[in-house]
Order: sequence, then structure tokens, then C-alpha cells
Amino acid sequence: MNRDRKICIDLNKIEKINMTYFEELIKKAKEIKNPVKQVLAVSGSPRKGGNIDIIIKQIVSGLNTENITTENTSLRSIDFSGCIG
Repeated sequence: MNRDRKICIDLNKIEKINMTYFEELIKKAKEIKNPVKQVLAVSGSPRKGGNIDIIIKQIVSGLNTENITTENTSLRSIDFSGCIG
């Protein structure tokens, strides 16, 4: 088995694929009539009541005054760790 193989990626093709996908998403989004405006605010900060929580609270408050549905959640209570593989 040859371990010295090089993987060549044509970045122009990747950019074209991503742009085509992005353009398709925009097209589909424009077809939606009366879209529901919803925002999910996620805090990853381990500090309860810290700066991130304060900022998210202010953003959510502003969105609510514009009648935009919001949900605020925090990841601090979830016990997770990175891959050790």
C-alpha cells in the first residue's frame, strides 16, 4: 500500500458546488410565503449569568419586541467531551 498518495482537491469545483447549493437555498427561501420568524439562542459559556448570558438576554429581548419567537438554551448543563480517537 502506498502511503505517499496525495489527495488533490480542485477548489474551483468545490466553490462552484457550494455556490450552486447556496443559490438554490436562497431561491427556495424566496418561495416561502409569510415565513415564521424564529430564533434559537444557544449559549456555550460555562458561567451562568456571565457576559454571554447578558448579551443573549438583551438580543432575545430586542427580538421579542419585534414579535420574533425566540428560545434560549444553554449547553453548560450538558456533560460532553471531545473525541480522544
